[in-house]
Amino acid sequence: MQLTNLRGVNMPENNIRLIRFREVLTMTGLSRSSLYRFIEENQFPPQVQLGDRAVAWVEGEVQEWIAQRITNRRVD
Repeated sequence: MQLTNLRGVNMPENNIRLIRFREVLTMTGLSRSSLYRFIEENQFPPQVQLGDRAVAWVEGEVQEWIAQRITNRRVD
C-alpha cells in the first residue's frame, strides 16, 4: 500500500513514523504555546488521531515543515 505525503509524493507505508507532542517540541525548538498557535492557525502539519485523547504527527511531515522554514528564512 502506498500513502501520499503533503507534496503528493508516494511513500512506502513501512517508512512512516509517528511522533508525539514532546518529540515535536524537541525537533522544532518551539514552545508549547507557539506550537499550539501554529496548529490553531493551520500552519503546522495535521495531527493523526490515535485515540480519544492521544494524537501524533507524521515525522516526515514535521521534517518537511522544518525544511520549509529553513528554505524561507531571510539571509541578510
